[in-house]
Amino acid sequence: MSARGFALGYIGSSLLLIFNLLMIMQPQWFGLSGAGIASRISFLMTGVWWLFFAFYTFRYLPEKTSIKKVMIKFCGMVSENCSGYSVR
Repeated sequence: MSARGFALGYIGSSLLLIFNLLMIMQPQWFGLSGAGIASRISFLMTGVWWLFFAFYTFRYLPEKTSIKKVMIKFCGMVSENCSGYSVR
């Protein structure tokens, strides 16, 4: 993950939070009858938000490389002995 990714995540989730809070506090602005239905819609929107970005993360981001694979690759690339490193 990059700092840009974290920043965009915080900005996007903050915008969703502000929108949901506005919808709950002022439901008439959105044509809703009360705060109860606005709360339900907010929970639904948050769930869809998490589902979408979780799907994107699991589908498109590479899997984390284990330290064992990194050490084996590193020891294979360098000429000196890697006996001092513990690979489990």
